Amino acid sequence: MASKQPVPDETTPVDDVRRVRERIDREANGSMDVIAEQSRAAFERYRESLNLKLVPAPKSASDRSTPAA
Repeated sequence: MASKQPVPDETTPVDDVRRVRERIDREANGSMDVIAEQSRAAFERYRESLNLKLVPAPKSASDRSTPAA
């Protein structure tokens, strides 16, 4: 069975992701700190608009265990 070859001018999902990543990088001037802050701010906006509550992260197994005496 022959596989379908993409049309050269047709964009793929990978191309879409690449364009978004490049735009975010350009807007932040390559600063990961700026990108992280923008991500946190977007998360907060969605959390508030959806009325989501923050839940503490579960403790690891080593935090839950009590040392034997």
